[in-house]
Amino acid sequence: MMGFFGMAFLMFMRARFYWWPIHSIGLLSCSSWHANRLWLPFLLGWMCKVGIMRLAGGRALRKARDFFIALIIVEATMDGVSTIVRTISGGHVPGF
Repeated sequence: MMGFFGMAFLMFMRARFYWWPIHSIGLLSCSSWHANRLWLPFLLGWMCKVGIMRLAGGRALRKARDFFIALIIVEATMDGVSTIVRTISGGHVPGF
């Protein structure tokens, strides 16, 4: 029940106040075993976003969006290729 109210509070604050810095996805990610693997990519993505916004503005962020989406697609593709190679070779290739 506490999780529901915590999530509802974060979603309300994020929707109501544009300056609210805490996103509700953080509450979801901290309760899973993936949190140890995801905190650094989330931090780096946030730092890139803030840096681009402060140095170049919203137009530059919209232009950089294609690059970051391509980065995510390439990483997911390499995960898939790695899974296929590990399956075929009996698991002798390290995962990403």
